[in-house]
Amino acid sequence: YGTWLLGILIATLIVALLAYPGIQISAKGSIALMVAELGVVLALACTILAELWFQKRIEFGPFNPLQALHGGQGFSRGLVFGLLTFVGFGVITTAAEETHSPRSIIPRVVVLACTLLGLFWALTSWGFSLALPAGAWADYVGKGTNPVAVVARSYWHAGAIIVILTALSAVLGVYLASM
Repeated sequence: YGTWLLGILIATLIVALLAYPGIQISAKGSIALMVAELGVVLALACTILAELWFQKRIEFGPFNPLQALHGGQGFSRGLVFGLLTFVGFGVITTAAEETHSPRSIIPRVVVLACTLLGLFWALTSWGFSLALPAGAWADYVGKGTNPVAVVARSYWHAGAIIVILTALSAVLGVYLASM
């Protein structure tokens, strides 16, 4: 437990240093961590897609809902999480009423954010779905192994440490937001 305790103390120190100066610094720190995490996920997905493209093994089957894991039932279960995430964008409208011209800007920003997030999800999940067979993802999770780290090792080799650091930064981002 010594390593675990040291990790908690270091994480708390980092988050405290980012949160202490005030909400502006904390928000900027959270945004910076999120942008870095998005960049790593996008880079790994694009690496997978590029390598499969050059190997002429690219498939468009993952875009077919009938090929979803557990068929239509699995697709509808996954769709629930996607819809709940998009519903979260509705909170933005309440929080952003104090902006300049909220009636014209907020609807555009919400639509743009939902569109960009949907494209991000489609591109990254496409790459990841081609990296491993569908059943392998569940097998790795069942064994307690992070399947994304496995995929990163097979495509980025030693550079896969970036995925581990990104996961740690995601935890710090959630910790920072909750502070």
